[in-house]
Amino acid sequence: MAPPRTRRLGLVTGLSLLALVIVLVGIGIWMALGALTAYERLSSAREDITELQQDVTDGNIAGIDARVASLRADTAEARDAVDTWAWRLAAYAPVLGDDVTALRTVVAVTDDLADGPAASLARAATTLTADALKPVDGRVPLEPLREAAPGVTAGFDGLVAARTDLGSLDTSGVAGPLADAVAELRGEVIDLVDRVALADRLVTLLPPMLGGDGPRRYLLLNQNTAEARSLGGIAGTAILVTANDGRIRLQRQVAGNTFGELEEPVLPLSLAEQSLYGIGLGTYFLNAPNTPDFPRAAELAAARWQRDVGQEVAGVLSVDPAALALLLRATGPVQVGGVELTADNAASLLLSGVYAALPDPTAQDEFFALAAKRVFDRLAAGRADVRVAAESLATAVEEGRLLLWSRRAGEQAELSGSPVAGELDGRDGRRPELGVYLFETTASKLSYYETLDVTTRPVCSEGEPDPSGDIAVRVEVGSQVPRSREARESLPDYVVAGSDPLGTLRTQVFLYAPPEAGFGSVLVDGEPVGIRSVLHDGLFVAAVEVEVPPGGTVVVVTRLKDLSAAAARPGALAVRTTPMSRHTQLTKQALDCP
Repeated sequence: MAPPRTRRLGLVTGLSLLALVIVLVGIGIWMALGALTAYERLSSAREDITELQQDVTDGNIAGIDARVASLRADTAEARDAVDTWAWRLAAYAPVLGDDVTALRTVVAVTDDLADGPAASLARAATTLTADALKPVDGRVPLEPLREAAPGVTAGFDGLVAARTDLGSLDTSGVAGPLADAVAELRGEVIDLVDRVALADRLVTLLPPMLGGDGPRRYLLLNQNTAEARSLGGIAGTAILVTANDGRIRLQRQVAGNTFGELEEPVLPLSLAEQSLYGIGLGTYFLNAPNTPDFPRAAELAAARWQRDVGQEVAGVLSVDPAALALLLRATGPVQVGGVELTADNAASLLLSGVYAALPDPTAQDEFFALAAKRVFDRLAAGRADVRVAAESLATAVEEGRLLLWSRRAGEQAELSGSPVAGELDGRDGRRPELGVYLFETTASKLSYYETLDVTTRPVCSEGEPDPSGDIAVRVEVGSQVPRSREARESLPDYVVAGSDPLGTLRTQVFLYAPPEAGFGSVLVDGEPVGIRSVLHDGLFVAAVEVEVPPGGTVVVVTRLKDLSAAAARPGALAVRTTPMSRHTQLTKQALDCP
């Protein structure tokens, strides 16, 4: 039998261990309750965000303040639930420490977003109402834009801070479901940064660019995507636009093919530009969109306009028929030469039907110009749904159908990094971007029938992402040209001219890697092919020409190599493509191995 002292020591030790277990269990229960509270409040916050977005979309200004207050209360309670000494201590615990840090970061970022960007942007939305922005007597009101600018900028800065916090979070040791949640939130914040970046730039830049500080002249390019170029299509028409104190006027329209060919490029071309896109990039006005770098295309178009017309422009805008169709959702149908143009038939009529109805190229150009004028007149007269027009413009920007360049260095610096700038090096200078661009070499209008499908996924080994971090890229170029000879022969000569065999699409595919990355071997329909490898403004380019038979497809496969750790992270890689005639470009990113 043990001595009494030993028995007492054992009893004390046992009671101490029991007390410690009880304390640890209590802390565990406390932390579990905190996690449950955080989860419930974040779930409620997500509902608040959904309803807040709907209030903004519906113009329900009265409900916005209450919704923001509810959102802030939910996220603050969630943050308090995981901002205790126990949670802070648990962040250093083995095994669970990474999970705790990730959860606390997600909650903190969400609370910061609610307290900053959500509140600032919601207040700005109360100023930028549809009624406040509706043109009156041909003038766009500039005052609401100036008033909303500080709030939009504050919201954007908060989103950038959230992106930085989430981007620095290492989830390699985090449990799968939580890591997925972090990746989802990171992706949502990146998308919001893209969208709000554009809004921030526009509310700041539109007042001076619309002539708030004095008259401006701009060149508006209408890209004809029936003949594909990297940025969309050839520069079919050019329209001189003036802006003065918000009042916008279309002054003069010139067909792109009337500029003719120069003996020397209007501006010096780099060796990379000549190798990829030929000297015609600088000698033909039509070919300015050959390059996927819109600032460069705009410089070339502006220089040619100044040389031939004698007018310096303050900037260049670019649209295509699909963008016009999007705007028709807001304006409603318009009459053009006895034809009713609607959101549903505009792309078909402007890119296909017009060639059958009007064989004369001059008449075609006049039809295009009149269509643009009719839509513009509706917008300028305030006879359009402003909210739908804004949504349509945003969609056009996201799809690369609406682009803008300013000659003024300060304004261009503000535009730089946003989708509307159409630059080579990505949307914000941080997010790596894969570029996939098409250049039809058939000299026809067959691109109306062309489709583009881009898929990326991690290179996998035994069901797991390969340690190399390489990304598999699959590009499918398709043709909707009729298969039957009879149907192809019924197409206008202007549409099929240059194709041999009849209706065959000859297209160059340009693949642009993110900075410091490159491509592996390239396969076309499973067979290795030679490529042109060029370094264009610091980006590696792989170029290959394919022939797509009527009704057929061609598949180009390669591998993105030497990606940075940030670029190889699931969901980090953005994809930019040539905007096709009928929204027939698809981009799919698989984040996991099959």
